[in-house]
Amino acid sequence: MYRRIASNFLVFSLRKWRFQKYAVQIARNFHRYNNSFTRRPQHLFLAMASVGFSFHRFGITDEELNSSLSENTSYSDTNEKWERIYKDANIQVFRRVVPELGGIYEYRCVGTYDDISANSFVQAQMDDKYRCQWDENIIILETIEEDEATDSQVVQWLAKYPYPLNPRLYIFVRRKIYDERNQRITVVSKALTSLKYPDDGKNIRVTNYASKLVVKARTSLEEPGLDYVLIYHDDPKTSIPSIAQTWIMKYGGPEFLKKIYSAAKVLEARWIAEKEVRNKESIAINEEQTSSEEDDQKSDS
Repeated sequence: MYRRIASNFLVFSLRKWRFQKYAVQIARNFHRYNNSFTRRPQHLFLAMASVGFSFHRFGITDEELNSSLSENTSYSDTNEKWERIYKDANIQVFRRVVPELGGIYEYRCVGTYDDISANSFVQAQMDDKYRCQWDENIIILETIEEDEATDSQVVQWLAKYPYPLNPRLYIFVRRKIYDERNQRITVVSKALTSLKYPDDGKNIRVTNYASKLVVKARTSLEEPGLDYVLIYHDDPKTSIPSIAQTWIMKYGGPEFLKKIYSAAKVLEARWIAEKEVRNKESIAINEEQTSSEEDDQKSDS
């Protein structure tokens, strides 16, 4: 109650000085962050640290998006540098060592689905609230800053790791592009350094992380049928044996992609059900209008 009163008072005061646009934005931010501040004080620290974040300077550039498209245009393995480590009916996983990244592996996942749309496949991953419902490895996943002009977000992600490893904290910038002409969606993410968003002092921070996802619809973004390529690297700063790490990357990655598929199926079924309801409502309205017009004509005659 007190939060609502404070927010309304703030909006009212600023309106008096003809700053309605800014007052509305401040009120939204007040409601958006107020609960999380009381539950998790470190969010206030992150929000204060992010003041003045420049998406132009630190965000995903157009050049990086174009680079992702050129790297991900092939949906099959044609490069001898890639070693295939997993294959099933829908997914192939490849890897290669990248000296420029400190000698860690970079992974390439190539997949195809006939019964889900590109929109649902991407939305199942990008909708933070929905992903928290189906991804049991999430402790915190939320957008802490965004830029509507470029469809970019700064995301905080605290991920569970297998026991006895501690959780890992990712703070990264993410940008998404819908290409209606080519029926393609591109999503690029990269970790931000602790210089812009300082560590919370409680969790191990992952700063060597990036991913590039290109999803190509076969007909349209709303219709079932897609091919995708995901290229990513991730240095979790752990000293687990290489054999165990290889097993996690070999089987853990495909299992996670299968979970995305299942979540997309649920999302798509929900959309179809909602569409059917809207269609029925539209038909009912049209029938009512037609009946009303017929009654009017009878009255005139």
